[in-house]
This record gives sequence, C-alpha cells and structure tokens, in this order.
Amino acid sequence: MTTLIGSRIYDDAIYATDRPVPSLWEETAGPEPEDDGKLAGEAATEVAVIGGGIAGLSLVWHLTRRHGIEAVALDAGKIGWGASGRNGGFVSMGYTKRSLDDLARSFSQDEARTVFAAQKAACDYVIDVARSEGLEIDLAGRGEYIVAHRPDRMASLRAKSAAMKAQFGEDWPVFTKEELQEQGYASPEAHGGIYVPHGTGLHPLKYTYGLLGLARSHGGRVHSHSAVVRWERDGSGQHVLHTQDGGRLRARTVVVATNGFTTEGLDGRFDGVTLPALSNILVTWPLTQAERQAQGYTTDVPVADSRNLLFYIRLLKDGRLLFGGRGGTSASEAAGQRYGNYTHRRLTEVFPAWKEVEITHRWRGFVCLTADLVGRVGLFPDDRQTGFLFGCHGSGVAMSGYAAKFLAARIAGAGFNEPFPQCFQRVPQRFPLPSLRVPALAAAYAWYRLKDEVLPA
Repeated sequence: MTTLIGSRIYDDAIYATDRPVPSLWEETAGPEPEDDGKLAGEAATEVAVIGGGIAGLSLVWHLTRRHGIEAVALDAGKIGWGASGRNGGFVSMGYTKRSLDDLARSFSQDEARTVFAAQKAACDYVIDVARSEGLEIDLAGRGEYIVAHRPDRMASLRAKSAAMKAQFGEDWPVFTKEELQEQGYASPEAHGGIYVPHGTGLHPLKYTYGLLGLARSHGGRVHSHSAVVRWERDGSGQHVLHTQDGGRLRARTVVVATNGFTTEGLDGRFDGVTLPALSNILVTWPLTQAERQAQGYTTDVPVADSRNLLFYIRLLKDGRLLFGGRGGTSASEAAGQRYGNYTHRRLTEVFPAWKEVEITHRWRGFVCLTADLVGRVGLFPDDRQTGFLFGCHGSGVAMSGYAAKFLAARIAGAGFNEPFPQCFQRVPQRFPLPSLRVPALAAAYAWYRLKDEVLPA
C-alpha cells in the first residue's frame, strides 16, 4: 500500500517499532546499553529532541557537554531501531544527492566549496569522536571506491577526478579495471573506478550505542519507546510533547531529528517535506580467504557503483559481505521478500563466484530525501525555538553528528568555527503534491533504471 496511512505514506509493517530488526548489527552490537526508559508523567527540559538516533543522540551530547544546556531525546522505538541501527555503516561524503557542480550553479562556487569542506570534516569527525571517546565501533577501510558498472561510465568518473583536482586540489586516483583488481576489487560489473580518500566503514549500531552513553554522560536523558503523538504550545509559548503512554515533556526548544521516520500530522511545518525511500541490505556468512580470492575481492575499502540506483558494498571485519541497494516502493512484508530476493539475485550477478554463498541476514529501512535533494539543519528564522535535522540522502552516518555539533552551537547562540554550508540551513521545503510522493518516486526509479542499464552514458 502506498497511500497515506494516517500520517504515514507506506505500509504499517515498516513502522512497527515493537518488532526487532533482523540485522547483523543487532546480533553483534553487544548488550543494549541502559537508557532512561519510557517517558512517564510530567517532565521538563531546555531542549527536547524528537529522535534518538545518531543525530538526536549527538545533539543531546553536544548541548550538554559543550554548552551546558539540558536536553532530552525521545525515540519511538528502542535506541537504534531506525536508520541509525540498520544502515550499511558507510562513513561517506554526502547529505545531498546533488553534485558539487549542480550546487555551484544553484548557489555559488563558494557555497559548493563549503559543502565539500563540510563533507570532508564530517567524515573526519566520526573517526575523531571514536578515537577521542574510546568508542569500539569496528572502523574498517579508509576512503571509498566508486566503480564503473559499465565501460561507458568511466568517462564521467575520469571527468570527476579531473574536476576534483582542478577545483579543489584533491587527488582522486583513477583505476583501470586491471588496476582495480590489483587493489582487491574484481567483478563483471567493475570496469574501473576512482578512489575517494575520505571516510571509512563502521558498525553503525555500536556507534549509536556509544553515542547513547555519551549523551547520558553529561546529564542528558534518552527515553526509548516514547513516540510523540501530540505537539502543542502552552500559554507561555513553551512546547509540550505528549507521548504514547501519557508522558508529557515541556521544553523551550524542540528539534525534529527523525529523518525518514518523520511522523506527519504533529506540526504542519514538517508535513510533506521528506520522502522516505526504501533500502535493502543482505549479509553473507563469513567468507574464507579462499572464497574471497576466488572472486578477487579482498579489500576492506567500502565500495559504491556508478548507478543512480546504486549498490553499496563492503567486506566486514569478519569476512562477511554486506550488499545493499535502493529500489522498491512498497513496504509490505510480501514486497520486502520480493525485493530481498531480487537483491540476492543481483548479488550473485555482481559476484558470480559467490552464487552458493549463504545469506545469513536481510533487512530493510529508509533513507530520507528532500524536495531539492539537499539535507536540512537549523532553526526556523521566525521561530528560533523549533529546529530540524534530517534529509541524509543515504549518507547520514558522517554528517548527522557533525551537523548536530553545528546545531547545538546555533541553539546555544555560540559561534561555529568549522565549515557549514548555508544551503543546508534553509527552511524545509514541501514536496509538490505530497500525497503523490511515492508514485512519483516509482516513476523516477523507472527512469533511473533505464539510464543505469540501457541508455548510453
């Protein structure tokens, strides 16, 4: 079903916070750390954050630690139930689906430079937090390969490498098919590629759990299983958030940090401004060294291909293959099974030596798109007591925490001496005809598949 379901645009199955996510991350993250449980009765805080994932937990941490501002996060499920605990673990450049050239045309070349500087800083931020705070989050591989899934995609990758050198002084090496194989990545759908020297891979749920501990270490509170069902202002202008079991949280400032799981119908400014898009992940059993060598895939550097509807691929620390892909516009259980089967078939085509390899885990979740394909972080200009942090576009592991650091400074009225673009700070923009978002996405997917697989580059 793709019509509106109350305040949701997908089948109820994808929003069932009482169901565990059957991911490898859930199985291997270790004991779930203690949080503050369900919100019960009356409570008050300076800043309330709706969403207890990487973004929300990071915001609570930065508000309490850096600025001494009391903060509380509310999450509808267990901590890490949403995208923060079910993504592919890529720490990568992003927070927008638009190219730097496109952003330069829409805004300015200086703004595109700031976007690029922020993207690099966000990747470094995650690594720095893990090291400085002693978080054991299975960092693996440095940088990312972008591989040409067809020979005619090499021209655009070479042009991208040249542009990065000319405009930003960045060295993004180009590899032929044979050179890429020497680097440890071989596939019938790898005809060469480029290397992006930023980012890494990690265990996203371990990272989220680590942030939970950091958020609470300076007095922040994190309430799981506390879905916000009503949001109002009292006579003094304070926010009052009502949760599903009768809790009430009063706050001077509220920030929405729920990304693809943003609930509509609570505040009209957040209705129709996000488009959740389904993403599917499969994980294999641990591959032996002989199995990896048989395919010619031995590198731990994360990989994405040159498709619009890309595949994203990693060899994990224990030798398992993680294989994810976009696509599918129905969140029903039956549709999830069908698309999981399709993803498995495509895995065996990308890596034919692994046709008999067992799939041990499969799950799905949302990435979050905005109307102009640019993420949003900031406060409403006409209401500085309401903020937003969402629109990760499938690459939020890096930017979510870095953006939370920026937003905490804005809430505190403090300076921020690191790069952060103005285009991310604009008020969220509503989709045209928001009730048709999913049918429009299905049409876009059909066009992208035609471009990816049939039309010349």
